[in-house]
Amino acid sequence: VWFAVLNSLAKFDELEVKGVVNGLLSPTLPEECVVSIYNRVSANVSSLLELQTPKHFQAIGMLARSVFELAVDMGIFNHVQGAAIKMRVFLDIEKLRACRSAVEFAKKNPLTLQGSVQPQQDYITNNETRIMGLAASTWKGVKFSDVKHWSGMGLPARVRMLPAVMQELYAFFYRQLSWSVHSGLEGS
Repeated sequence: VWFAVLNSLAKFDELEVKGVVNGLLSPTLPEECVVSIYNRVSANVSSLLELQTPKHFQAIGMLARSVFELAVDMGIFNHVQGAAIKMRVFLDIEKLRACRSAVEFAKKNPLTLQGSVQPQQDYITNNETRIMGLAASTWKGVKFSDVKHWSGMGLPARVRMLPAVMQELYAFFYRQLSWSVHSGLEGS
């Protein structure tokens, strides 16, 4: 049933939505954010529709979980003050964190996959002050290390902002999808 619904929605998207989204000439920042979420969902749905046998259950679970999380982001977007700016700043925060992680690793370990962390160090040098300032002004009174999502909330809090049907999907299925995603034993 879920596959048929997803397939039907993908066909509707192809006929009615994709052209409108791709036709935006000068999108505003909020439109860019929504289009970015839309494109990620569209790519995940395309992949889901390719996975048609039970042996793909882990990949299906991971993609379904991602689509759910993106649907939550879309659902709360208009309910979080400054959502578009927060999304943009959070992306920069994650880039900075990735660069810091690489540089810290390289300080303590020999590199075997990368020749150098100079590009990451350059990013930190050129952007850290700006990003730290943006983070401080965007999430006033919140420690940089505590900014885990652009909304400033964990997933359970974000889901509580949504209609009951999304809360029900979360309560009944989200953790089951996680069993196939995270390390450790798998549930059945």
